[in-house]
Amino acid sequence: MTEKREVTRERSEADTLAEMGFPNTKPLEGAAPLQNDAAPLVKAPKEAKTLAVPPALRAMLTGGDLSAIQAALPAAMKPRVDDFVRVALVDIPRNQALAKVAEQNPASIVVALLDCARVGLRPGVLGEAYLVPYGQTCQAILGYRGLQKLAMASGLVRSVEAQCVYEADDCEITQGDAPSVRHVPSLDAERDEAHCRGAYAVADLMSGQRLVEWMSKAEIARIRGRSRASGNGPWVSDWTEMARKTVIRRLAKRLPMPDDFAPFDRGADVIESQPVDVQADPTKRALTYGKVA
Repeated sequence: MTEKREVTRERSEADTLAEMGFPNTKPLEGAAPLQNDAAPLVKAPKEAKTLAVPPALRAMLTGGDLSAIQAALPAAMKPRVDDFVRVALVDIPRNQALAKVAEQNPASIVVALLDCARVGLRPGVLGEAYLVPYGQTCQAILGYRGLQKLAMASGLVRSVEAQCVYEADDCEITQGDAPSVRHVPSLDAERDEAHCRGAYAVADLMSGQRLVEWMSKAEIARIRGRSRASGNGPWVSDWTEMARKTVIRRLAKRLPMPDDFAPFDRGADVIESQPVDVQADPTKRALTYGKVA
């Protein structure tokens, strides 16, 4: 006898938002629309709990607080304030701790959204920022793509990028008068936290200067350990992105950054110590981190 398995169509972002009280949802900007006939089939969960945005928070975000968020957004994003809020709130039904904060302290969700709006970062699936619960409050956490966006906002940075280095990669990083990175990723490497050696960031300024930063996996782990979000949120769900963000965050201390960078410094990230595993090279007047491979 053939075993009968119950299947259900994977829930879309629109399904989640409709249950949250936002039925007229537009697709996420830049994302391909979900093709209904190609949606994957998955096993139905044994127990499905539907978490919705609490009425108090929904009321705040359809009234005066929505106007405040729109006023805080950059001019180009003001017409899409509804999308900004909808995309951010998608994470609430997916995170029971965040849903609890939204119910007990909805004002902290609004404050976190205002922090994101002031610097033009969209919290949620794009990785620019995250809404992370801390006990009874919510904090906006800067994401890897958010740091990239802020760094470019000054107009003095041509490009900024960060990558993780894995055990089978061939990588050599040099600091000094002519900082450089030579990274040849292994096509067969296991690319996960367990096999990561560290991460580097490279920024090219409009002036022609290049800046390079390297952090070992142990240094990244120490930064994570001092974060209030070490055991939840993006450090658990998106470790690679957070590792890349961490090394860019250190590099950002040497970059021109917008004045509104301050809202994300209220406990979301700790003050990072300077690297200690650096050897001076007096002949080249350089600081070298050595070969990583």
